[in-house]
Amino acid sequence: MSATVKTVPKQLTPFKPGQSGNPAGRPKGAKNKLTDAFWSDFAEAWQAHGATALKTVAESDPGKFIAVAASVMPKDVNVNTTITDMTDEQLESRIASLARQFGDALGVVAGNGVAPDGEETAPRSNEIN
Repeated sequence: MSATVKTVPKQLTPFKPGQSGNPAGRPKGAKNKLTDAFWSDFAEAWQAHGATALKTVAESDPGKFIAVAASVMPKDVNVNTTITDMTDEQLESRIASLARQFGDALGVVAGNGVAPDGEETAPRSNEIN
């Protein structure tokens, strides 16, 4: 026994050109009202509790504290510099300076194998001499 299936032509859009399902549309600014209210409330709560909350999370859950800090850091850093006019000594000095800055930011003083608490660290294979 075979069944015949009738196909009905599919209408591509349910509305005629120039017609929509919501003729009044979304009022201008309606989407932003919630966002503006949220940020206003957030700023107020931050003023009252922000520093205390950071300190509490840093002490009770350092991993979460670091994850939040990392999530708000810029993902891309755009550095523009001209090095063609620098001597080799100036380049080496600048590289060492940047290495110290990044090492300090990561908790290790770059270039001397000593952590901020005075503990010796293993030399890094990519360390600048």
